[in-house]
Amino acid sequence: METTVRVVPEGYHTVTQSLVVNGADRLLQFLKEGLGGKESGVFRMPNGNIAHAEVTIGDTRLMIGEETAEWPAMPGQAYVYVKDAEASYRQALQAGAVSLREPA
Repeated sequence: METTVRVVPEGYHTVTQSLVVNGADRLLQFLKEGLGGKESGVFRMPNGNIAHAEVTIGDTRLMIGEETAEWPAMPGQAYVYVKDAEASYRQALQAGAVSLREPA
């Protein structure tokens, strides 16, 4: 009998974004409050910083971690598609986002 090996784990996509940032705790809180993300796990380093966390926003799982000397923060961006841009914009502002421009 042939065994099928799942290449992409359940709940993930072929490409899954991972962000290494300065302020992973703040980012995790914003993703939950500002974008309605659902936290699915947080692993911490001995100093208390996030080593690895996962949050699901819509159908996408995002991985985040705090920068270290070996893993410095890097610039990046992501697009988030929402049903109501105005409501999402207001929710993000309430969660601490800084507006660069209002939705068109």
